[in-house]
Amino acid sequence: MNRDPEALAALERELSAHGFEATATHDTAEALSILNRRAMDVVVADLSALGTNVLLEQVSARSPRTRAIVASQEPGTRDYQRAIEAGAVGVLRAPMQSLEVLRAVRSALELEAGFPADLRGLSLIDALLMAHHARRSLEIGVEGWDAGHLFLEHGQLIHAVSRDLVGEPALHRILRLPTGCLRAVVLPPGTPHTISRPFRSLLLDALRTLDAVEAP
Repeated sequence: MNRDPEALAALERELSAHGFEATATHDTAEALSILNRRAMDVVVADLSALGTNVLLEQVSARSPRTRAIVASQEPGTRDYQRAIEAGAVGVLRAPMQSLEVLRAVRSALELEAGFPADLRGLSLIDALLMAHHARRSLEIGVEGWDAGHLFLEHGQLIHAVSRDLVGEPALHRILRLPTGCLRAVVLPPGTPHTISRPFRSLLLDALRTLDAVEAP
């Protein structure tokens, strides 16, 4: 869902050209009507569009298997909070570019079959959301100057380590990293459990902390 008819038409043509059955609309009621008539694998919505919150709530309630991707003019921690609360698996920058939408849709569809080992090009929070929704058991390493590692078991964060920190303090430090390449491997046996809170509340609290640090 997008407010620009020309941009919507271009996205629809691009997705269709790559073999996807795409339907574009800028109206929340029409989008819900379409969802009532047939199942959708992925829904892409603009966070700034009127009625988007209602749409995402209805998507989650009516079709739990449908993956949501949201877009924002200037994606920040609060947008990721909204995305998590809506059950989205990714956040894009608006206006959405066709290639970025295509990649995001493909990544969302990969959740059914598995999870990519090489996560270059994905933000860390997007990778965590995808791993959570896919209920994956893996280790995500953040390669870079201040490296860290996050461990998920059946989609739940169970452990984090970053230099001298472990658990939630390590998670908070890793989320503050400015850059880094991501690499995922199978969850090592015997991984300790230093994190016990449910994924959603854990990540939301971490993002709220990050937002408070970034606020002027």
